Amino acid sequence: MQVDFNAEQAHLTTIYQYLVAEIARLTAKLAALQQQGRQLKQSFSSDTSLNFETISDNLDTFASIEANNRQIDALNAQVDQANMRLQAAHLLKPQAYFARVDLVFDSDTPEAFYLGKVGFSGVDETNLIYDWRAPVADVYYANRLGATSYQANGRQIPVTLTKRRQFVIQGSNLLQAFDNQVAINDPVLLAALAVNRSGQMQDITATIQAEQNAIIRANAAQVLLVDGVAGSGKTSVLLQRVAYLLYQQRQTWSAENILIFTPNQVFAKYIQNVLPALGESNPVTLPFVRYFQQLGQRFGWSLPDATGRFKLLDQQLQQVVVNVDVLTHLFQDDLGQRYFQQTDPQQPLLRRLQVILRRLADKPSTAAGDLTAWLSQVDWATILKIAGPLTVTEQFYILLRLQNYHQDNIAALFIDEAQDYTPDQLTLINQLFPKASLTLVGDHNQVLKATGATLAEMAASFDQRPLVQKYLVTSYRATATITDFFAQFADNPKALKIQSIQSQGQQPQIYEQLSLATLVQELTSTSTGQLLGVITPDNQTAQQVLVALKPSLAQVTGLTGDSPKLPTSGVVVLPLAVAKGLEFDQVVLTDFATSFYQDPILGQHRRYVAASRATKTLTIINRLTGLPTSKASTGD
Repeated sequence: MQVDFNAEQAHLTTIYQYLVAEIARLTAKLAALQQQGRQLKQSFSSDTSLNFETISDNLDTFASIEANNRQIDALNAQVDQANMRLQAAHLLKPQAYFARVDLVFDSDTPEAFYLGKVGFSGVDETNLIYDWRAPVADVYYANRLGATSYQANGRQIPVTLTKRRQFVIQGSNLLQAFDNQVAINDPVLLAALAVNRSGQMQDITATIQAEQNAIIRANAAQVLLVDGVAGSGKTSVLLQRVAYLLYQQRQTWSAENILIFTPNQVFAKYIQNVLPALGESNPVTLPFVRYFQQLGQRFGWSLPDATGRFKLLDQQLQQVVVNVDVLTHLFQDDLGQRYFQQTDPQQPLLRRLQVILRRLADKPSTAAGDLTAWLSQVDWATILKIAGPLTVTEQFYILLRLQNYHQDNIAALFIDEAQDYTPDQLTLINQLFPKASLTLVGDHNQVLKATGATLAEMAASFDQRPLVQKYLVTSYRATATITDFFAQFADNPKALKIQSIQSQGQQPQIYEQLSLATLVQELTSTSTGQLLGVITPDNQTAQQVLVALKPSLAQVTGLTGDSPKLPTSGVVVLPLAVAKGLEFDQVVLTDFATSFYQDPILGQHRRYVAASRATKTLTIINRLTGLPTSKASTGD
C-alpha cells in the first residue's frame, strides 16, 4: 500500500505546531509561577506573625503556617509538572516521532499510534505521541503484521497489526515515510548505520530490532546474561534497557537506584548522552575497579599497592564462600575473646563474629576494614582452608560477610563488557547486590585477559538466582566484508553464524610491513571528516605513533583509559585495551602479525576485538617499523 505522504506531512505539521505552542505556553507559565512564588514568600513574611502566647495562639499560628506550606507544595507541584512537560516537548521538537502502528482491537476500524522518544498528550489528555517504552509499542518492535498481542497491566491484549510505518523527520519536515514489514532490511536502520561516527554513542530507539527488543523488555529476568557478537548493539541495548526499566518502575525507581559498570572512563563519557536524549537522568556510571576503590575507603580500607588500585585477582574465593560460614577460629585479641563470650551462643557463629567486628570497629586504634587487626593473614588462610595470603577480593568478601553489608539502595545493576570479570569478582558483586536486578552484557570472544570468566562461570556465579540467557548474532556496526574478516577469529565461527546486514564495502587493506614515517604520511594526507582510530597493541606504541603524528597533523588525539572523552572527528591513537567497546569509521591496526596478536591463548580474541572496531574501512599493518625504541609485547 502506498503511503499518503501529504496526509502524513499534514499530521506532522499539526503535531509540530502544537509542540512549538506548548513550549511557548509552558515557558510563560513557568515564569508566571516563579513570580507567583516570589509574591507568596513576600506575602507570608508580612502577613504571618508567630504568636505562641496561648494555646489558641499556638493553634492559629500553626494553622497559618500549614496553610502557607500547602500553597507552596501546590505551587511546586505545578512547577515540576510544567518542567517535565517542557522537557518532553523540547526532546520531541527535532523529531516528534519515528514510527506509526495501526491496530485493530474489538472493532474493524484501525487505530493509529505514533511512537516517539517520550510520550506527549494533548490538552484533553489524549495521547498524541506514545512513549517507545509503552506496552503498545512492543508490537512495533516485535515486527509481526497480522494477529499479535502485547502485555499491559498484567493482561495480554490481543490486536491485529495492520500497518507498520517508519518516518524520517527533521523538525516540521517529513523527509521520508514508508511501510516496512521486515526489520532486517530496515531503511531507517541502514541510514543510521551509514552516518559518520560522532564520538558519542547515540540512542537506537528508532532502529531497535526484534531480538534486541526482547532483551530490553525482559521484565521477568532477575539476572539477565547477554552474549552478543561485536557490533550487535550490546551497549546500546543495555542503555535502552536502563531507560525502559526506569519507565516501567517510574513510581519507585529513579536514576539514583541505578548503577552502571563500564570498562573505563573514556567509555563512560562515550555513552553519557544516550539516556538524557531519552528524557532520563544519567545514573552513576564508572569502572568496576573505581567503584570498589571508593567503597573500600568507606570501610577504612588500606589500598594494597602504590597505584591506588585494587588488584582483584582470582584465587580461591569459592572456597572462602563455603568456609566463611563455618569459621571456627576466634579473634586472638583479648578484647575480642571477651566480646565473643558476651555474644549469644544460640546464634550462628558468623552472626556472633559480626557482633564482635562491630564492637571492635568502635576502638579508636582499629580500622573497620583491616581484617589483620584481629587475625593475621596466615591465620585467616588457615581457618578458611586456603593457600595464603588472601587476595583483595577474598578480604573484601570476608569483610562484607562479617559486616553483613550490602547495597539495598541499588535496584538495578548493569555491567558492560562482562566477559572481562573474573568469577571471583562476579561472586563479590552477587554478595554486594543481593536484591538488585542484574543485567550483564558481553561477548565471550572479546575476553582479553586470562582471568576472564567463561559463560558457564558467569552463570554459575549467580546460580542461586533466577537467570535468563540471551544471544545476539547479527552485527549491525560494520560492512559485510569487515564483519566476515573479524568473524573468522571467533570461537567456532561456523556455529556462531555471525552475519551483517550492511553492504559489502571495501575489502580490508593489508600491509605486510610499513614504516612509521610512511604511516604518518598516509594519515596526514587522509582528510575525510570521519573518525579514524589507530589501534596499537600497547600504550608504548600508541605514544610513539602519537608523538610522530603531532607535528604534521593538527587533529590528532591520544587516548588512555582515564582520558576525558572520545573526539568527534580526526585521528585517535589508542591501545587495544582502551579501544574495546568503541567504534570508528576507519581503523588502522598496527603490528597485527606480532606476538601480541599471535598469542596462542588470547591472540584470536585480540584480533577479533581489534578488527571489529571498524565500521567502514579497515587497514592492517602486520609489522610497523621505524619506531624510536623497542616496544612492549603486552596490551596493558
